[in-house]
Amino acid sequence: MAPAIIIEHSGEAGITQAEPENQAKPENKRRDLSQRLAVIARRMRMRFDESVQCVGVTRAHWTLIAAAARIPDATQKSLAQALQISEVSAGRLIDRLCSEGLLDRKASKADRRAYVITPTERARPMLEALAKLAAEQEIFAFQGLSGDDLTRFDHILSLIERNFEPRPAPGTCRKPE
Repeated sequence: MAPAIIIEHSGEAGITQAEPENQAKPENKRRDLSQRLAVIARRMRMRFDESVQCVGVTRAHWTLIAAAARIPDATQKSLAQALQISEVSAGRLIDRLCSEGLLDRKASKADRRAYVITPTERARPMLEALAKLAAEQEIFAFQGLSGDDLTRFDHILSLIERNFEPRPAPGTCRKPE
């Protein structure tokens, strides 16, 4: 199978086949895989966002509520890091969700300066609905893959993910070699 390349048409990214002479080059295969991962991740997000419209919550809100449910003793800082947003943005979202009765702030026992953020009972039905929708999307996305396939895929993604762990200091920039 020829590597796929990304094309844009009507504002929507799509995947098409590359020319056969480019198949053998490792740099083309890496580029192809990188682009395909990006497109697949975007499609998964879009499909899930469409499915959660019936729950009546925005992506920013449901991701923060779900992260607060998933992370033990979540603080504004840990939630911001998990969602890759600024602490200020996380704080605004937390304020809004607390005022809507979906999140609760309690003083941290471990750090007097911090507050632990937890979902309220009012958020539980939303979290349950999101979990059901996520399970449906996961079944759809991974149909046709065996348990062994998923294990290998997980291993490969873990290797790629590890490549991104050491980060350069903020503000450093280097030109490509």
